[in-house]
Amino acid sequence: MSELSTQTQLHRRLKTFSAWVAPENGSRKAIKTQADQIRENITKKAVEDGLIIDAPAEGCKYAGSFPKHSGLRRYFRGDSYVDGQDVDIPFFVQSKDNKGNEVTELLQRFKKYADASYPDTDKDITKSSVNLHFTNPQISYDLVPLLTTSDPDNQILIRSDGEKRNTSVKKHNEFVRSRNKKSSDTLGVVKFNECLRFVKWWRYFEQEKSGVFGNGDNDTKVPSFLLDMLCAKAFDELGVQMTYAETLHQWFGYIGHLIKSRQTIYFTDYHTTVPVTTGHIWYVADPVNPQNNIVKKTWGNYHLDELARWFEESHYEFSRVIRYDDEGDDVASLNALVKIFGNPFKNNCE
Repeated sequence: MSELSTQTQLHRRLKTFSAWVAPENGSRKAIKTQADQIRENITKKAVEDGLIIDAPAEGCKYAGSFPKHSGLRRYFRGDSYVDGQDVDIPFFVQSKDNKGNEVTELLQRFKKYADASYPDTDKDITKSSVNLHFTNPQISYDLVPLLTTSDPDNQILIRSDGEKRNTSVKKHNEFVRSRNKKSSDTLGVVKFNECLRFVKWWRYFEQEKSGVFGNGDNDTKVPSFLLDMLCAKAFDELGVQMTYAETLHQWFGYIGHLIKSRQTIYFTDYHTTVPVTTGHIWYVADPVNPQNNIVKKTWGNYHLDELARWFEESHYEFSRVIRYDDEGDDVASLNALVKIFGNPFKNNCE
């Protein structure tokens, strides 16, 4: 595709919407300031309780979408609900407290620290974190306590059910950042994290229409971490094209095929052995800990068939978008894009 053809109305619309779905300009500095204050307050309570907290290494102060530059703008209008940017704040806890006792539980302790530090803030415990819901500005912070190990790059996550998982804040951040950098070095304007944002946004509007994923149950919602992995696999195999439309058209078709055929997905960034996948309907390996299948245990074939259908139908819809654009039918192209990304696209693409 020529450089001239990348400047179509379709490309301009998607480029404009890509900038709009990102968190608001100027928010990162304020988020860092608030997150650092939360870390300081919670750490103080933890130390008073006898825990030994290590300072985060470079590149490990934040986790989740924030350091990967893949978060979304928060959007609540009409029937549209996009949860938006959240920030994971990891806490690196030594495995023994200041009296030499083994640390065996963390989430309830950190919930107690949060209650003491922020008594008027709504909060809840997830399977891996304590979530603080601030209203001004409206943003959530996940407190993620992790046990340190002899390897400074690796930690142990103790989940609410007592399960222990090996993980690494640094490696998870690097996993996405390396793909951001590689896409930045590719000819054209399309970036990995921007395409990931498109897919995350699209997920919310598919969930609204879904009878399988749209019931508000956290055990059935499509997690961002899974989308990270699916988009990473599509990028590794297909890269990015000169335009967003071409890239997303290819990615949606490829990912739909992966899910429909239940192909095992794994990465060799940190491990070279293929994970053992017997006993699983579908296996998407955590790149840091391949023994961890990130596909939800509560999902059955009907969940996966529905998810594959989302990707396949949007792949076909992108075919129409591109065809309408080639024919110069801007109205039909816009209507097809609204069908993919929801009504907010119409008002935020020009």
